[in-house]
Amino acid sequence: MTDQDAAMAKAISIVFPNVIHRLCIWHIGKNSINNIKGLRGKAGFVDLFNYVLKIVRPRVSSSTTGQGNCTLFMITKYKCAACPWLIRLYKLRKMWCPVYSKDYFSGGVLSSQRSETTNHSLNQRLHSMQGLCNFYKVFIDVVEEWRDRENCEDYNALNGNKHLAFVDVKLLNEAKKIYTVAVYLTFEENFIRGASFCQKLVKYDPPFFEYHVGRTEKEYLMHLVRYDQENMTIDCTCKYFTEMGLLCSHSLRIFHIHNVEKIPQRYILGRWAKHAMCTRVDDDVGKDVNIVQASVWRVQTTRDALSIINSTQHDIAARKVVENALSDLKAKVGLLIGKVDESITIDDVQNLLYPVVKDPPKKRKKGTRNVRLKSTVEKQVNRLRGWKKTAEKAALRNKAKAQKSVQNKSLLDVYGPDDHFPINHIPGEGSKVEQPHHKAALEVYHEYSEKLFGN
Repeated sequence: MTDQDAAMAKAISIVFPNVIHRLCIWHIGKNSINNIKGLRGKAGFVDLFNYVLKIVRPRVSSSTTGQGNCTLFMITKYKCAACPWLIRLYKLRKMWCPVYSKDYFSGGVLSSQRSETTNHSLNQRLHSMQGLCNFYKVFIDVVEEWRDRENCEDYNALNGNKHLAFVDVKLLNEAKKIYTVAVYLTFEENFIRGASFCQKLVKYDPPFFEYHVGRTEKEYLMHLVRYDQENMTIDCTCKYFTEMGLLCSHSLRIFHIHNVEKIPQRYILGRWAKHAMCTRVDDDVGKDVNIVQASVWRVQTTRDALSIINSTQHDIAARKVVENALSDLKAKVGLLIGKVDESITIDDVQNLLYPVVKDPPKKRKKGTRNVRLKSTVEKQVNRLRGWKKTAEKAALRNKAKAQKSVQNKSLLDVYGPDDHFPINHIPGEGSKVEQPHHKAALEVYHEYSEKLFGN
């Protein structure tokens, strides 16, 4: 997640082609101050603009259109179609709009303030003129302060959670034992919000239930919730669990009306649990110590298979042995798990063994020196250190210009009268006109200029 920097966006697409690049909502709001000052000065625009940036689903109100489209309402009311910055921002909506981030886990993060907070914590205690040793000392102090706060939060989470909205709800009691304090408060807020929802059964095919859940008077859309009572699986169209890793208010409403007392294990993420800092969080369901993680086992087995294939590729007899062993292995595995998936390509195997992280293109323009690029801070420090040399060079240049103008003969041909030398004309060298006071005047003048400008 970055700001709208074009260079960073291009570099990320080259070096990390498979990652999802998103734009920071905070930076978009910051840039809007410089790009749409006139629109932000209108009454109600800022609130509607922030609502379009951060809200997931629009609401129907008396001031909006029948479709509840807040974006169209903002463009129509404030005449935003003529603003080029908003047009470019709308074309990049898939990189910042929360609706497009529902298919992958993001933790609900909409801005890069985590890194900005780190920079702010260090900038408050450092100056650009300080060295690397001072930076290291300040960085250690900041890390120790953060760890003290984290230890306090761990202590509060492990020694009891005093927050409980409903005493006799077993689903909340179960969540209180599992989650940390901050995560439990979010879970409890979802449960309370779901208590005000209305559900409508639209399909029943035992053991499958389908409900429309929502608040018709405040929300435009009713979310579809599918619930499997036998396998204890639930799915909601809001995709809150996919994005946050917590059950949404619609799913908790269905669990509550079906008297579900415990959260299914598949909906408990280890990153939100109390024991996340005390134990290693694995992606494998197995809890046996001897069971290796699925991702680790997959990489190790793939490497072993490739080493055998590379060793036997030039021997016909060894090839037949490997092919027969693979056929027998495929038949045995098929008896255990069913049909073996054969849709894996060579690119999938290469991406598994070697993650797709590419090097940035190294292009140097003709005539450019092959030196290390300097950062902005380093350039500022160099400018501060070299200001004295620049001032000295400027003084020498001014001194040379003054001396050159004095030594010019054309300036000595005509000399205006002043208080010290009551003469109107001082001829230059080689002049045929000689007066008694000319020689004395020239000597005094040269002596006076030497005192001012030196030799």
